[in-house]
Amino acid sequence: GLKAGVNAGYYDIALKAGVYETKDFSFNGKTLSLTGIEEGAKILNSQNNAVASGAFDSCKVTFKDLTIETLGGIYKGFARMEATYTNCNFVNNYFTFFGKHEFVGCKFDAPTTPKNEHCLWTYGASELHFTECEFNYNDRCINVYQDNGKSSVAVVFDKCEFNTENAASVGAVEIN
Repeated sequence: GLKAGVNAGYYDIALKAGVYETKDFSFNGKTLSLTGIEEGAKILNSQNNAVASGAFDSCKVTFKDLTIETLGGIYKGFARMEATYTNCNFVNNYFTFFGKHEFVGCKFDAPTTPKNEHCLWTYGASELHFTECEFNYNDRCINVYQDNGKSSVAVVFDKCEFNTENAASVGAVEIN
C-alpha cells in the first residue's frame, strides 16, 4: 500500500498496523508525511548497509507515531535524506548520513543483541535536534561523527533522558 500510494501521487499517508519494508520502495526526491494510525505500524530497514539503501534518497520526510527498526549493528538507517520524527520508537542502531534531523518525543532502544554500540550515529548529518527523547543503551548512546566534508555537526539535546544499566558504559555522547 505505501509504495502504491506514493506512486499514485499521495504524499501524506496514514499507515495501518503492519511492516513496511524499505527494500520494497524508492521515493527519490519526494516530500512525504508518514503517520502510524494504528499500534504496530513499523518502517523496517533490513538492508545490510544504509549507504546502499535508497528508500528515501533526497527526500524530506516527516515520520509520526511509527516504530523505525533496523537489523542492528552499524550503518543502519536512511542515508541521504532530511527528516522530522515525532513520537517514534527506534529499535536497534539508527544512522543519519546527510542533512538535518529533528527528533521530538522519540524513544531509542539499542539492546545488546544484536550488537548495538550506539542508539544513533550522525555520520555526516549536518544538524540533529533531540527534544524530550529517551535513550536506552548499553555501551555508548550517540556517536557524533563528522564526514562528507563537514567541518562541524550541530547536535542539541533538550530535556532528554539517557538510561543505561552498564556501569562500564563509556558515556552518553561520543564525539569523533
